[in-house]
Amino acid sequence: MSELSPQVRTNTTAILAAIAGILGFCFWGIGGVVAVVLGVAARAEIGRSAGREGGMAIAIVGIALGTLNVASCVVAMGIGITLALRPPPASAPPVAAPLAKVPPKGAASGARSAAPEPARAPTFNHESGAHEVDFGRVRLVHVSPDPSKPLRQMVEQQLVIANEHHERLLVFVVLPNCLPCNGLSLAIEDGRLQTALQGVRVVRVDASEFGPQLLGMGIPIENVPGFALMTAGLRAADYIHGGEWDADVPENIAPVLGAFVRGKYLKRRHPIQTDDQEERTTL
Repeated sequence: MSELSPQVRTNTTAILAAIAGILGFCFWGIGGVVAVVLGVAARAEIGRSAGREGGMAIAIVGIALGTLNVASCVVAMGIGITLALRPPPASAPPVAAPLAKVPPKGAASGARSAAPEPARAPTFNHESGAHEVDFGRVRLVHVSPDPSKPLRQMVEQQLVIANEHHERLLVFVVLPNCLPCNGLSLAIEDGRLQTALQGVRVVRVDASEFGPQLLGMGIPIENVPGFALMTAGLRAADYIHGGEWDADVPENIAPVLGAFVRGKYLKRRHPIQTDDQEERTTL
């Protein structure tokens, strides 16, 4: 009679290796190492069993899953270390929001942020009660509130001085927080504006201080900077404002003011009716 071949059983360690490889993804790193160790041990046991144990393929599956587990753990750790060692991006320093001032009551709503006032040393004219600053050949007169003198009286004194020097009198209406107003004061030193304002006495009046009195003299204050040519009767014979040119630069301002003070600026972007003139022709 022939002998019966012994029954081949599946190696227990190989089964444990496969289970460890599957469940090892719940325990990254450690689970993978256990699966690889069990898988290697199962292959050795199967080899020594002289054919009595099987499950070589199962052991290989355990080794493969364990190796994948360990590799993914190593990659994840490498990424984490790289991110931890990378210097944080440089952040820009915080920028403080610009401060805005509310225009005084009766002042123009379109006034922009203030620019530095001209760095000048004004002289005080005791005769007229006003501060005067020379910008090249142009004299800029700044009148300040005086309880004993209304604006009309101060402008009248300036008109007398202008007549004595055969000059025209131009009232320059400003606000304290008006960039174009202060920028224009600085631009007066430019040669083009020196020529445009030759023979003109410029009286700078703050609309926030003299608003009602300016209106009483027929000088609008809705838009600044504004410019009014005064008559002998202390009324505005003509008026324009900064909307008559584009950017506030001398090459734009000088042609307009030069024609205006000489009565030759006829085509207006913003025609304004005064008590002493007919409305100008529009563009």
